[in-house]
Amino acid sequence: MKRFVAGLAVVAAWVLAMAPTPIAAAVRQVTEVYYYSDATYTVEVGYMIIYCNGTTYSEGQKTTYQQRYYMDWCAGGSARQP
Repeated sequence: MKRFVAGLAVVAAWVLAMAPTPIAAAVRQVTEVYYYSDATYTVEVGYMIIYCNGTTYSEGQKTTYQQRYYMDWCAGGSARQP
Protein backbone atom coordinates (compact mmCIF):
# COMPACT_ATOMS: atom_id res chain seq x y z
CA MET A 1 0.00 0.00 0.00
CA LYS A 2 2.84 2.39 0.82
CA ARG A 3 4.36 1.80 -2.63
CA PHE A 4 1.03 2.57 -4.27
CA VAL A 5 0.66 5.84 -2.36
CA ALA A 6 4.28 6.79 -3.12
CA GLY A 7 3.77 5.98 -6.80
CA LEU A 8 0.55 7.97 -6.86
CA ALA A 9 2.35 10.94 -5.28
CA VAL A 10 5.05 10.80 -7.97
CA VAL A 11 2.45 10.71 -10.73
CA ALA A 12 0.52 13.59 -9.16
CA ALA A 13 3.70 15.67 -8.84
CA TRP A 14 4.54 14.99 -12.50
CA VAL A 15 1.04 15.99 -13.64
CA LEU A 16 1.25 19.26 -11.69
CA ALA A 17 4.71 19.99 -13.06
CA MET A 18 3.55 19.45 -16.64
CA ALA A 19 0.38 21.56 -16.33
CA PRO A 20 0.62 24.89 -18.16
CA THR A 21 1.28 27.84 -15.93
CA PRO A 22 -0.24 31.27 -16.62
CA ILE A 23 3.14 32.45 -17.90
CA ALA A 24 3.57 29.45 -20.19
CA ALA A 25 0.02 29.87 -21.47
CA ALA A 26 0.74 33.51 -22.37
CA VAL A 27 3.73 32.62 -24.55
CA ARG A 28 2.80 32.85 -28.21
CA GLN A 29 4.37 33.45 -31.56
CA VAL A 30 3.85 36.01 -34.26
CA THR A 31 2.12 34.06 -37.03
CA GLU A 32 2.06 34.74 -40.75
CA VAL A 33 -0.70 33.10 -42.79
CA TYR A 34 -0.52 33.01 -46.59
CA TYR A 35 -3.66 32.25 -48.62
CA TYR A 36 -3.61 30.60 -52.03
CA SER A 37 -6.12 30.35 -54.87
CA ASP A 38 -6.25 26.54 -54.95
CA ALA A 39 -4.67 23.30 -53.75
CA THR A 40 -1.58 23.78 -55.93
CA TYR A 41 -0.41 26.56 -53.55
CA THR A 42 1.21 28.47 -56.42
CA VAL A 43 -0.85 31.68 -56.63
CA GLU A 44 -0.89 33.73 -53.43
CA VAL A 45 -4.11 35.73 -53.11
CA GLY A 46 -3.75 37.15 -49.59
CA TYR A 47 -1.96 37.10 -46.28
CA MET A 48 -2.50 37.84 -42.62
CA ILE A 49 -0.17 38.56 -39.72
CA ILE A 50 -1.32 37.69 -36.21
CA TYR A 51 0.58 39.69 -33.60
CA CYS A 52 1.35 38.68 -30.03
CA ASN A 53 -1.56 40.59 -28.55
CA GLY A 54 -4.04 38.93 -30.94
CA THR A 55 -4.48 41.85 -33.32
CA THR A 56 -4.22 41.09 -37.02
CA TYR A 57 -3.24 42.78 -40.24
CA SER A 58 -4.41 41.30 -43.52
CA GLU A 59 -4.56 42.07 -47.20
CA GLY A 60 -6.18 40.29 -50.12
CA GLN A 61 -8.50 37.32 -50.06
CA LYS A 62 -8.76 34.62 -47.39
CA THR A 63 -9.26 31.06 -48.64
CA THR A 64 -9.21 27.55 -47.21
CA TYR A 65 -5.83 26.97 -48.90
CA GLN A 66 -3.36 28.38 -46.43
CA GLN A 67 0.12 27.93 -45.06
CA ARG A 68 1.09 29.15 -41.60
CA TYR A 69 4.54 30.22 -40.52
CA TYR A 70 5.37 30.76 -36.86
CA MET A 71 7.87 33.56 -36.50
CA ASP A 72 9.07 35.43 -33.39
CA TRP A 73 8.33 34.20 -29.89
CA CYS A 74 6.61 36.66 -27.60
CA ALA A 75 5.35 36.62 -24.03
CA GLY A 76 2.86 38.59 -22.00
CA GLY A 77 0.81 39.68 -25.02
CA SER A 78 3.24 42.38 -26.09
CA ALA A 79 2.71 43.44 -29.68
CA ARG A 80 5.56 43.48 -32.13
CA GLN A 81 3.92 45.62 -34.74
CA PRO A 82 5.45 47.96 -37.29
